Amino acid sequence: MSLPHAALALLLAAATAATAQVDPGCGQPPTGSAGAPKPPTAAAGGEVAPSGFDGEALLERLEVAGRETRTLEAGLTLIRFDALVEESETRLGEVLLAREGDATRVAIVFDEFIDGSGHGESWRQHWVYADGWLDELDHRQKRYVRRQLAMPGEAVDPLRLGEGPIPLPIAQKKDDVLARFDVLEPPPPSPPLLDRLADFVGVRLVPKPGTALAEDCSFIELFYDRATLAPLGIRVLRPNGNRDTVLLRRPKVNGEMGEPQRSLLLLEPPDPAAWAYDVRPLRVQDPPAVEAPAPSGG
Repeated sequence: MSLPHAALALLLAAATAATAQVDPGCGQPPTGSAGAPKPPTAAAGGEVAPSGFDGEALLERLEVAGRETRTLEAGLTLIRFDALVEESETRLGEVLLAREGDATRVAIVFDEFIDGSGHGESWRQHWVYADGWLDELDHRQKRYVRRQLAMPGEAVDPLRLGEGPIPLPIAQKKDDVLARFDVLEPPPPSPPLLDRLADFVGVRLVPKPGTALAEDCSFIELFYDRATLAPLGIRVLRPNGNRDTVLLRRPKVNGEMGEPQRSLLLLEPPDPAAWAYDVRPLRVQDPPAVEAPAPSGG
């Protein structure tokens, strides 16, 4: 199974340098609470007062905080809605990130799958991106896929929003986002999952016409803890009506990772005698042939 689209859109932008542990809790925040975006209110004379939303200022804060993010770990709940059959499926797992200098390592692990009928089963799927390679282990099918995404020494940003192999929008540059998206205030988040968020800020990103993401995505909504900017949730709507919704459970930013978490960022290759291997290196394109100039007359 390929990397789910919501894991493709995965997550969220940055957090502060301090360790942040946020449990969204349960239940929808009451209307008008600090946790819920407030609807515009009528001012004197019947005019609607502005909401105070400043998308560019939020993006600037996220860019600054993202540069300070060195580690991220969180529980992960993903719900994918298929508009054609009007059914949802759920995956449960965790996401981890470690950055050191220019090197970034990202892991996404799903351990449980719940189908549209509510039937659940164990199904471990494990992705790791590092050093220009995206590795995938499907434990149920005993299949190991290793894809090269960049040549040695080639600069690649695995986190670039909407384009990276596992694009957690951490350390996104504000100007880059503004060049590719229209930035809007999102409506209050609704079920599933995101209605339980409290004390958050959010942004809706609409791909600009003509960009690479515009054909595949109608919008991306990102939600963060108001105080720490720790990532909390994401929703992606596609033109065909499919929706991906992700909740990060108890995200921890710049904390000490335990040995079990560090091991998930490494992904040891399995026994080739028991697993099917599929290694896909990049092919170097030969330069186009150049016609030799005709010899000059003597």
